[in-house]
Amino acid sequence: MEQHEKRLSRTELTALANHADLSPEQKQEGFRDQILIQPTEYNQFLQWILLVGGISLLAFGFIFFFAFNWRDITPTWKFTTVLIFLLGFLIPSFLPKVPLLTKQLLVTISSVLVGVLFAVFGQVYQTGAFTYQFIALWLVLIVVWVFVMHFTPLWILFHLLLCTALYDYFNNFFAVYVYLFGVVALTVLWNEWKPNKSFPYWYLLTLLTPAIVFSTARTSVMITNDSFFAKFEWFEFSLFICCEVALFCLAIYKKWLVPIAHISLSLIIVMNAKVITRYDDNLFLPAFLTLGSLVGSVFFLIYLRNSWKNGKA
Repeated sequence: MEQHEKRLSRTELTALANHADLSPEQKQEGFRDQILIQPTEYNQFLQWILLVGGISLLAFGFIFFFAFNWRDITPTWKFTTVLIFLLGFLIPSFLPKVPLLTKQLLVTISSVLVGVLFAVFGQVYQTGAFTYQFIALWLVLIVVWVFVMHFTPLWILFHLLLCTALYDYFNNFFAVYVYLFGVVALTVLWNEWKPNKSFPYWYLLTLLTPAIVFSTARTSVMITNDSFFAKFEWFEFSLFICCEVALFCLAIYKKWLVPIAHISLSLIIVMNAKVITRYDDNLFLPAFLTLGSLVGSVFFLIYLRNSWKNGKA
């Protein structure tokens, strides 16, 4: 696929516009290619959309074919069909002339088909194995593809499977959100170490959002219980606060507005869960605290937004 030149950031364009010794006409002419979207970029975007859409529709067609004809297919043909599709997607990814994005998409579909193969195996033979055991074996088989391809959607699939296995094994969300916070920390370190192979901002948001949701929900329920003073629950609450504070400091440093909004809402929910439990006979104080904290958070976010005009939000 065609590659276009890297665009200058908003900060770089502003600095050039303010300090370059150019007339307004020269600035307008010189910055036009940096501001306007070029035809080659539209072409590249269209190629990506068609490629992703075509492979996705092919995968969905395969899934619906199985779902509609499941009872009429013998076990042998079930395994044969899945293996044919798996090899059909996987083998072209080893060809040298195939574009990198196509290889990554093919390997991602192949990773999903590995799970389909395990699902067929479990349904046919009724092994009685736990869900986390199948997922663990699934992860072992695709982990090399995940690291070699370094494809963000494939990484998200990997994390989704691992979180599902953790929840199925521990039967709670504590291990899930601790894992997600850990992955976010490692991702930030990786982006600092390997900026040329860094993960995009939306990938971090995809991991942070469920981590904050799960941790907030579990902590809100936990602090309303009478057994909150148990040793492990204090440890878990302290870990939750440490993760939130560390993430807040990181978001301030990186000028990430959305994670700050998530953290603010998370702390408001946890605080109100405890206040409502304590003053359940008088909802005036919880309502006052909720309204005040929300208004304060909004003004704080607006202040940050105005201060970070060139930051990423």
